[in-house]
Amino acid sequence: MRKGYFSDSELELKFYMKIKKQEELRFVSVSSVNEEESDEHTAIVRALMKYLNDKGFHTVGATCDSYLQCEPIDGKIPDFIGKNNLGQWCIGEAKTCDDMTNDRERTNDQFRAFASRQAKFYPSAPKACFEQLIQILRELELYGKPNVIPLYYG
Repeated sequence: MRKGYFSDSELELKFYMKIKKQEELRFVSVSSVNEEESDEHTAIVRALMKYLNDKGFHTVGATCDSYLQCEPIDGKIPDFIGKNNLGQWCIGEAKTCDDMTNDRERTNDQFRAFASRQAKFYPSAPKACFEQLIQILRELELYGKPNVIPLYYG
């Protein structure tokens, strides 16, 4: 992939995780409107998390399994936040084909918020609708930005 497009100082992105008691660490995968996410969405989040973990980003928060929920960014909750050993941050957002078709306003708002940070942003969608993801990024003038790295699942 792309290398060397951020200096360490440009990646100073602070996330403040709420301190939670051990017994409060029982989570269900939920969206920002407290609806259960689909199995497809959860699978995309898990694949995205594995990919980013393999790239050296440690999970700080995620919307699946037993992870702490990510802190909101401009009022939007990403599906994944990670940090590597160099102190660099990344934000991951999983989208199903249905999300991009039927919840376009929310998708646009999330992409704008997450791509505006001094962090790598990884929007991810199923391979079947990857071109739709690219089209949305183009319309938002985010496609081709060095910190926006679109991925597909499957």
